[in-house]
Amino acid sequence: MQDHGTFFRDAEPKAREAGILPPDSYDFYKALFEYHSARFSAYRALIPGLSVTEAPAPPVLAPGSVTLNEEASRALAEGLRDLVDIVARFNTGMSLEALRSAPAEGIARIAIDAFLSRDMEPLSGAASGYRIGFDELVFVALNWLKPFFAAIAATVRERVKDDEWFKPACPVCGYFPDMARITAAGEGRRHLHCALCETEWTYPRIQCAICENTNAELLGFLVEEGNARHRVEVCDSCKGYIKTVVIPKFQEPGSVDLTVENVLTAGLDAAAMEKGYSRP
Repeated sequence: MQDHGTFFRDAEPKAREAGILPPDSYDFYKALFEYHSARFSAYRALIPGLSVTEAPAPPVLAPGSVTLNEEASRALAEGLRDLVDIVARFNTGMSLEALRSAPAEGIARIAIDAFLSRDMEPLSGAASGYRIGFDELVFVALNWLKPFFAAIAATVRERVKDDEWFKPACPVCGYFPDMARITAAGEGRRHLHCALCETEWTYPRIQCAICENTNAELLGFLVEEGNARHRVEVCDSCKGYIKTVVIPKFQEPGSVDLTVENVLTAGLDAAAMEKGYSRP
């Protein structure tokens, strides 16, 4: 898992100058990314004692494949409390007391299986019980479990060979990609980035990252004038889109943090949705 906090702090001056995010959002994301790093370190220490059943073929993780022991449940409960405190501090109008006081193991079981199955219905049903909106619950659950799954992914990623998996679902956890990158130095290869465990994997250039459509006449991209770094790849078959970072030939891929890029390109999401495109 990359150190998102460092990348975000480095990008902040230019982002503020360009007015990319509301002024009060920067402190929130700095706190959130610091949380990710701290929890990732805590969860990595738990992995050797965690029971993870790996599938024989990708995705490596499936619903029911992660068994939480007492130590992991305790660490996740602590992580949930810390995250709720951060979200509540920067979103004073959001009621999170029911979520704060709920047994974390129960929420974790629902959320883990929901993300691994890509079926959000269980979370939708749980939202009203926690007196929180569905979108807000998904945001909290995703950021809560992101460092946990990133810690697991760090130990199982090597099981997946890049030349054996060309699907628009993460080969480790099966979740959706949130960003893509095209690296000129890597023969122009395209990589997708998992929104949950942050695994990256190779994916065909001329193929929709959502529905797998390969009809080039139904594929295209949107660009902002004067912005050669970012573009939105769209598909008129499923009306889906994914944002893409184009990395020049002499820039190292590791110098780009796609989680941070996702936050700092919210304007591209708005532009895509205005034209009728959406993403999972």
